[in-house]
Amino acid sequence: MITRILIDKSPAFSHIKLDLHKGFNVISGVSGSGKSVFLHAMLSAFGLKESHAALVEINLTLRLKEIGICLEDFGIAGDLDTDDFDIKDSNVKDSVIQADSNKQIESKTNKDSKMPQVSSTNEDSALQTDINVQIDSNVKDLVAQTESKTQRDATANKDLSSQADSNQQRVSAIQADNDIQTDSAIQTESKTNKNPNKQKDSKISNNSKISKESATQQDSILQTDIHMQIDSTKQKTPSNNLVISVLKKQNTRYFINNQAISKKKLSEIAHHFIKYISIKDGNELENDYMLHILDSITMQKDSKFNEILQEYNQTFIEHKQCKIKLQELEEMQRNIENLKDFAQFEIDKITKAQPQIGEYEKLMSDKKLLSKKEKVMETCNKALLELDSLDSIYKAFELLNIDNASFLSHIMEARGHIENGLDEFNSLDIDIESLLERISLLADIIRRYGSEEDALKHLAMQQQKLQEYESIEFDKTKIEEKFLNLTKRLENLANTLHEKRKDCLPIFVEKLNYYAKELRLDSVSIDQNKIECYQYGLDSLQIYLASKQKSVLSSGEYNRMRLAMLCVAASYNTYSEGILILDEIDANLSGEESEGVAKLLQFLSKHYQVFAISHQPFMPLLCDRHYLVSKESESTSTIKLLNKKERIKEVARMISGSKLDKHALSYAEKLLQQQQNSY
Repeated sequence: MITRILIDKSPAFSHIKLDLHKGFNVISGVSGSGKSVFLHAMLSAFGLKESHAALVEINLTLRLKEIGICLEDFGIAGDLDTDDFDIKDSNVKDSVIQADSNKQIESKTNKDSKMPQVSSTNEDSALQTDINVQIDSNVKDLVAQTESKTQRDATANKDLSSQADSNQQRVSAIQADNDIQTDSAIQTESKTNKNPNKQKDSKISNNSKISKESATQQDSILQTDIHMQIDSTKQKTPSNNLVISVLKKQNTRYFINNQAISKKKLSEIAHHFIKYISIKDGNELENDYMLHILDSITMQKDSKFNEILQEYNQTFIEHKQCKIKLQELEEMQRNIENLKDFAQFEIDKITKAQPQIGEYEKLMSDKKLLSKKEKVMETCNKALLELDSLDSIYKAFELLNIDNASFLSHIMEARGHIENGLDEFNSLDIDIESLLERISLLADIIRRYGSEEDALKHLAMQQQKLQEYESIEFDKTKIEEKFLNLTKRLENLANTLHEKRKDCLPIFVEKLNYYAKELRLDSVSIDQNKIECYQYGLDSLQIYLASKQKSVLSSGEYNRMRLAMLCVAASYNTYSEGILILDEIDANLSGEESEGVAKLLQFLSKHYQVFAISHQPFMPLLCDRHYLVSKESESTSTIKLLNKKERIKEVARMISGSKLDKHALSYAEKLLQQQQNSY
């Protein structure tokens, strides 16, 4: 549910901040006032439209787990599933951009204090400056401030008793203001006839009237309703509060709780809970969506249907995996001879070489020694001859009485090294041709497999593959048998699902025609055909409007059919956090058709938060809240929530035109009162 929207510097709105509520919300105004711009801005925040505003920011509450959204999958921090995020207090951008007539706007990033304070007469100029500062400000500063505010309010958000106090205050405010429509969550309204204390609660009484009660009895009922609401909240999945914003300067950037996200990912998230009915699109008339509704109906009529459906889904997965395995084996079998020949070739090649780990390195060392053997032998023999001719040096040392012990020691050591070297090279008895041939063979192995060790690993792998190839016939027989058993089981389950769906299809069609009749549509029919087993069984549903396929329907017929289908889905679904957005769906419709649309949207507002633009009076007469978009100047519009008197005036304008008289106002008041009495 969207709880607040902020739009700054859009084509129609200079700056607006509006609190929104659940239920049926209608937006009206004269042509060109900016109604569609408002919805366009709302959709752009979710990446469903291109943004034309400098900033659009939306606060909303969602039970993410219930609608199947995991923010971590989209790159958003995942601690949002357990801790509430206090939007109104932690919204940093709002604190920077919002202009308050009684306060001066301060920019936290303007550290040099050169920015002058903004007076109320210069509000628009200040807003532009603040937006530019905000867009360019440090993201870390925003996140730090957000976290600080979140921690400061965490305790209050978790305190259930404070929630009860807040609800009590809301009820008191509703009782004090007779001009404002009550919140759709607490459907209580004071009548303006001769019995002012007579009230009705549409959600509790289901359109039955409550007789006159005392003030004490009213308080008791309201207090009981509050406790029921709190108890219901305890049983629900915890809601997550999110801030979604789109900033547009040179580029357009999207954020969830100040964490950047791409437009594509944001729109993927939004499609889980937002339905936009304007053009001829959507999946509500597609086979998968209709089957989902039909299955919901069947589950309510047959307690075993869900168990059979789950069994079918599991069997379908096993059947698909088995089919893939069988296809792989069949493909392998077609190439088995080639694969066996290749494996045997690899085995023979490595086995013939018989590589040993480290052998190639040793052979290269031997080759290096052999390459210099002749030169080493010649040089060493010459050196020994030179050492033998040192007798004259010994005699000279003796005549000069010089100690020659050290000299003789070094000479003897040198002779020993040379003689050892000669012995080592003399012992090299290697056939040079055999050596070079072995080196060439090992080099080929290393070049092909990487190393001797890798070659041995590859040998073991090919030997294992050869064994698998030889046993493939046995494996294929087993898989074929399993596949046939799964196919038979899958077909039996699919036929069971088909028959059970067939029994409940008339209920589905009857319900659909009930809503279609409200919309003044022709008779609707659905054909159930058998096709090859797939994810949802063997059923294929095709919808027709007076024998016309959906592909040839007009946009008006198509979208009213979508509304009827949504109503059927809502009748069998307890989920109530979707958002439904409609842009002049009643355009070019007759009065009866428009009234039918309004009634269905009133019903859908129990399951969706509805935002609808209308130029006809039927939606405003049935809505929970009525917003008026009006022009302040040639290029600037504003939007406001109407109180009861303003609502009567706007309905009168929609009925009679701009020239209002007391008769038009009286008629509008009477119509509004009649609708409220029957609601």
